Amino acid sequence: MYLINKGVIKLSQFTEKEGKGVRMDELSIKSYLSNYEKFMTASFADIKTRKQTNYREVMKKNVMKMENVLLNNIEYQPYIFYS
Repeated sequence: MYLINKGVIKLSQFTEKEGKGVRMDELSIKSYLSNYEKFMTASFADIKTRKQTNYREVMKKNVMKMENVLLNNIEYQPYIFYS
């Protein structure tokens, strides 16, 4: 929705395919993926550690943490972006 609201992707770039759902055109897919990559790699300071990180690293660490939780039957402590 953010990219549509900002005019990066337009509603006219979506087409409905009979029985196959709604599809984005090639240009809108490229725009989406480019913006997704920028978002995932944008640096920010972790609220707890004050170290620079990005969403890709946060997600990677949390997948590893979830694996540990499931394998060892321990309580999961989610990552909290805002305090």
